This record gives sequence, structure tokens and C-alpha cells, in this order.
Amino acid sequence: MGARCPICASGEITENSRAFGCSRFQAGCGFTIWKRVAGHELSGTEVQALIEQGVTGVIDDLRARSGRVFAARLRLDAAGRVALDFARTDAIGAATDAAHSGPDPARRGARVAAATALAVPAPATALATTPTSASAPTVAAAAASTAPLEVVPLRCPRCGQGQIIEGRRGYGCNRYREGCDFVVWKEIAGHRLSIAELRQLIQGNSLGPLDDLRDAAGQPLTGRIRLGAGAEVELVPEEPPDPS
Repeated sequence: MGARCPICASGEITENSRAFGCSRFQAGCGFTIWKRVAGHELSGTEVQALIEQGVTGVIDDLRARSGRVFAARLRLDAAGRVALDFARTDAIGAATDAAHSGPDPARRGARVAAATALAVPAPATALATTPTSASAPTVAAAAASTAPLEVVPLRCPRCGQGQIIEGRRGYGCNRYREGCDFVVWKEIAGHRLSIAELRQLIQGNSLGPLDDLRDAAGQPLTGRIRLGAGAEVELVPEEPPDPS
């Protein structure tokens, strides 16, 4: 390609049948971009964007190991490895794009908040997604704790690469530092999630109907909990039985 290696800044990017890499690999530079990432064949434009800008636009045909299709950007982390950078989503989970020329803490915070909020399809009722707290929900808040994180033997349904880890308040992907913001809070709408239920959710099954849920006003609610197309938690209320 003739582009300069973004890691060692000395070698040039060369291409073989499976990847792009630094011409100085024999001298120890391991920079590599595989041509196929999460089921997506990278275009020349996307490779160029990664090398020159450190990030691509939103790619909407990425696939997890489970076969689930998801949208994300690809970016280079500080070590020059290709990582998933999940795009912000709108209310119905459609990926949105915007100019992005580097790390933006405000934008990343908005993306994490959007990803951790309950996406509630009509006619669902919006609920608080975290335990009562003055702080905004973040992936780190769910995963981080003073105690060592415990690994739950489940593959992350969003990025398809990480493992699920248990924190004090929730379960998240162990690749959160690399951009995967998948989170399932331990308490959802007043219902305390068990490990068995977490496993059921991540394996693509819905929970319920559950009769111990509560809406934002604290009123009893019966409904199902499931993961949506983007691996976001959704709550679907059940219609109350007809008294007649």
C-alpha cells in the first residue's frame, strides 16, 4: 500500500493474501490488520482509514460467533491492535455515524450510556436500568469492583470475542477496555438476575413471564426480559389477563 506503519513509523504497510502488516515484522514490529474481521471483509478505504485516522466509519454487517449481526466501528488501540468501537444507537437500535477523528471522552460516554440503557420496544414501558444511584451507568461501574473479577464461562454476545465477567453490580465483557460496552445489570426492573437466567439471556432465550418486575413508578409489572438485535437488554411487558 505504501503507507507508513502507524506503530513503528519506520516500516511500510505491505499486503499478503490474508492481511496487511508492517514491512519491519522481521525486526520485531508486529502491526497487523487482518482482511477479515468479525465476518466482514475490509475494503481498501477501511484499511486506509484505520492506518491514517485510527478508526473506520460504522460497519453494519459484523457478525458475532453466534451469528448475530451487529454494528460497530473498528479502531486501533494504543498497542496498534484492531478493536471494536461500538457505534451509538438511536432509540430503535439503528447505528448512527458522525465525523470522528480521534478519542472523544464525551462521545464515548454518550455511547456507553446509550448502550447500557434499556432499549424498550413499543409498547414497552421505560424502566430504570441500574440500582438507585446518583452516578450515571457505565461499563466500568458494572464490571469493576475492589474484589477480583470473576469470569463467567460465557462468550460475549455483542463482540463475540470477550468473556463475561462478574462485577459488583453487573455482568460485562472483559474487553470493555477495548471498546465492547456490553452490560447486563444484576438487578433489572426490581428483578434480581441469577447466573442461570444470565446464561439463558446470553444464549438468546427470553426470561419470563416474570411477575416480580416493577416499572419506573414502582408499580408491579409482569413481563419478559430479553436481548435485542444489538445485544441490548429489552423489557417487554405482558398484557394483563382479561378478568372476564
